Amino acid sequence: MKPLDIAAMSLYSASHLLDGMLSVRLHMRSGGHRPFVQPARESAGEAFFIGVEMKTCTKCFSIKPEGEFYAHANTKDGLRGECKECTKYLAKAWQSSNQEKEKARSAKWAAEHPEKAKAKVARYRARNPDVVRAHIAVRTEIRAGRMIRGACEVCGSSEHVHAHHDDYSKPLSVRWLCQPHHVAIHARTLGEVLL
Repeated sequence: MKPLDIAAMSLYSASHLLDGMLSVRLHMRSGGHRPFVQPARESAGEAFFIGVEMKTCTKCFSIKPEGEFYAHANTKDGLRGECKECTKYLAKAWQSSNQEKEKARSAKWAAEHPEKAKAKVARYRARNPDVVRAHIAVRTEIRAGRMIRGACEVCGSSEHVHAHHDDYSKPLSVRWLCQPHHVAIHARTLGEVLL
């Protein structure tokens, strides 16, 4: 059995290997070769990643612990091929390119589960108080006539223009963007965070 090439490992796994804490060997499981991590030595009674099975993401090609993959009943190993980060990114990308379908699906779910929908909104507001305050401030200013909705800064469209906050701590400092450009900015920001 050959040890895995450290350059092919994710930074997470490689940093532990470089510390000398782990040795990685190929492990036969379910008829296929998969990386299997075991400690090279124990330090003060602590063992790192004893028996943790590793899996390679089919999108970013990082080798990660199986806990970093969502369950999927129809696969041989019971896990999705993409890691959780890539799955979230792909879901956001699909939602932004299929906005009408996603809007209809969300509305149908909210109508079928009104209590869960209210709880979801309450959780969002509790987790994002700055965002909620900024949205309320802009809405209040527009209704009072002290702020006027502008055209999209990118394409000049006046259809479905949103107030984009680069910094939620400055609630009245906004950029006016049409819905497609606003979604694109948030998708790009999410992509930069995940990659």
